[in-house]
Amino acid sequence: LPCRTVSAHGQTRTKLSKTSVSIASLAATKIHNYKRGKKKVMILGANGDTGNKVLLNLLSYGDCEIYATKHIHHISNPKAKSIPYSERYDYVKDMDVIVSATRGPHYTITYGAIKNLGLDDKKILFVDLAVPRDIDEDVVNIKGSQLISIDDFTAIAKENNKLKSKEKESGEAIIEDEMD
Repeated sequence: LPCRTVSAHGQTRTKLSKTSVSIASLAATKIHNYKRGKKKVMILGANGDTGNKVLLNLLSYGDCEIYATKHIHHISNPKAKSIPYSERYDYVKDMDVIVSATRGPHYTITYGAIKNLGLDDKKILFVDLAVPRDIDEDVVNIKGSQLISIDDFTAIAKENNKLKSKEKESGEAIIEDEMD
């Protein structure tokens, strides 16, 4: 059989291509599955490596309206609305998801700044992909909010790596069968 056919068999008979180990991919998948339909997502740090990868992954799903903060640089992706970082709290109430992936030493989102925004029972997902943390852990005190950190995604990535190792053996067996 041609190499392409063997490769296709490996992809369809194993989970090698279905288990992501990239933090950005895992975060985008979590956001995509967070709720049905269109979602409003604010990304703080979209100019950085991780934030940009999350942005690109979310755009590939096509179900997100993305707002990306900027300090000095403009967001280069025309499919994302660029907003000044200093105005981020003005947008929180309208968001379904807030992602933060900066390298800053301080919180980008604090509980104190959002507790009186009238979020009430609004369901909102906070995704913190920074080290040190960008989002104040107390945001979970807002009813309906959920916080997922890089530690959660790292644990999922490790588990997916274990799955990939097991699936690799299945893939190798498929290649050996096809070679015979």
